[in-house]
Amino acid sequence: ASTGSSRRMRFVSAFQGTGFTDWFEGPNKGNIGTIPEISMDTLGKPNCAEQAVEHFAQGIDDIIRSVKEAEEKGFDSYIYLYTAHPDKHMHALGVEAPEVHRIVKGFDKELERLWNSIRHLDASMVVTADHGHVTVPPEEMVSLPSEILACLDYANIGVHGKGRHGYLHCKSGRRKELEALWSQNAELTEKFLLLDVDDAAAMGLFGPEAPLAAVRPRLGDLVAI
Repeated sequence: ASTGSSRRMRFVSAFQGTGFTDWFEGPNKGNIGTIPEISMDTLGKPNCAEQAVEHFAQGIDDIIRSVKEAEEKGFDSYIYLYTAHPDKHMHALGVEAPEVHRIVKGFDKELERLWNSIRHLDASMVVTADHGHVTVPPEEMVSLPSEILACLDYANIGVHGKGRHGYLHCKSGRRKELEALWSQNAELTEKFLLLDVDDAAAMGLFGPEAPLAAVRPRLGDLVAI
């Protein structure tokens, strides 16, 4: 968020007050809107999709109200709305779940409502996601064997990495042991390519430039693709 912008900025989501949100909201972190969030234990239960849409609609209401207030005072506005759906549902239920379809259809109607309320202004609306999903059947999932896990401080799978490309942080002195165990495991060698992270960077797998020094520790020692 620019400190010199004349726009009225507002950030709307269910997740506020963290180090990350404080960072990207910058000097505007006091101008926020908070919407409810459903709990993980309600996923797949009756009305869970409708609750997600209802909470999203509250965010849309916040945007419409904020734009109107800014316009009445002669200000342009920039408003950011974030929701964890349908991502949270797809993680738990898969992309084909009927709940996911109901959320997407509900969001589509709410976004149409938002656009219809601002389209008469000199406005732009951008709808984006930070990643997609692919449903993996349980029988196709691969779990790291306990003897390999014993060689790791941790594996960045899920939060910093993904199941399809796990970043492995080896315990001190146990990297060669891990690599030997990996090479002896038919399932792992058939389904994954194990690379040194620096070799992967030199191959351009992280982009045309090497990972930033501040980011490099998060990548660990090895990456399984």
